Amino acid sequence: MTYSYEYPNPPDRGPFGESGVPIDPGLEPPMVESRRRAKWFIGGAVAALLFAGTAAGVAVMNHTHHTVSSAPTTPSTTAPQQWWAGAEKDFTDLQHASQDVDQAFSQFKPGALAAACQHVHDAAEVGMESHLPSPNPELTAELHAAVEDFHSAAHLCLAVVAGSHADYDGEFLSSMAQGNKHMRAAQDIINRMLAGV
Repeated sequence: MTYSYEYPNPPDRGPFGESGVPIDPGLEPPMVESRRRAKWFIGGAVAALLFAGTAAGVAVMNHTHHTVSSAPTTPSTTAPQQWWAGAEKDFTDLQHASQDVDQAFSQFKPGALAAACQHVHDAAEVGMESHLPSPNPELTAELHAAVEDFHSAAHLCLAVVAGSHADYDGEFLSSMAQGNKHMRAAQDIINRMLAGV
């Protein structure tokens, strides 16, 4: 190894070599060796700190990931609200149509009953059916059952209005009652669903 520069030697040291003259590695001053050890020590300490910092960072990231993933997600609460925002009008319309059928039948006004039965049929088959399935399987089952019952009731209703010789009054009223029962169960599920229960 050669040096092309000269530094003045400290007073307590001998010559390290002159410009361009090789220095014998065996005569390397003790200070250089201690500097090497210090560099290795500092390098090792820095590496250890970097490793510890990286491990801590990974641990924090993992903890954050688990914390976030265990928190309730927003879509699970907004999906029912979005569904209800679109379905509420048709759900309410079906309830009103059913009430109109009950009122028209109790007064037995054939024209009003026929119109009310057509309304309950359309509100179920066209309006409510267009919002199925819902985000809740139990709610979907109740609403499907209500749609089927009101569909049957509407066809029986037309036979009753037409004065059919067969006695369809009992079946008609039973179908309406079953449809209303499913609608009440559906309303309970909707209330729980929107409350997040």
